[in-house]
Amino acid sequence: AASELEKILTETALADLLYDQKDYTGAAELYKKHINIKEGNTATYRYAQCLYDSGQYGMLLDWIDSLDQNIRRHSTIEQMEAYANLNLNNLDKASQLFKDLFEKNPGSLQYLVYYGMCRFRIGKENEAKIAFDTIKSRISESQNLIILAGGYEYIGEWEIAIDLAFKALENDPNNPRT
Repeated sequence: AASELEKILTETALADLLYDQKDYTGAAELYKKHINIKEGNTATYRYAQCLYDSGQYGMLLDWIDSLDQNIRRHSTIEQMEAYANLNLNNLDKASQLFKDLFEKNPGSLQYLVYYGMCRFRIGKENEAKIAFDTIKSRISESQNLIILAGGYEYIGEWEIAIDLAFKALENDPNNPRT
């Protein structure tokens, strides 16, 4: 007879296989048996990823609300919560989450760009531009210039977007992504 640990390992391995085959519903059912909402474990994070990847954003957000605070603050969970809110058009909530993510990860410009895009979509164009302007002079890497150029383009600031893209191209003329 298989021990309880062997059973857990087997079910988790099967869930990983289903996940890799993009059967998120089947994987989620197996991961859900082994999640730990107090301390978190691999099954906890993979379950959340299954809900996100299968587009069950509302269910994901409800489930996140049930998690212990220390797990809710895990970067993977915070990112999924922000993107799920964005996908559900909860733009005020999404913008706040993206702002928090950027403050915790100032090197991850995409969070600031998503923050600005959310603010723009709820009619707070000025807040988007101020956020972008605040960091514009502090970045110089081609990839970051392109990310920020995308943000400016989104809010209709074409001239600034073109200037940033040109600067990125000058920095790295052989990079096909610039």
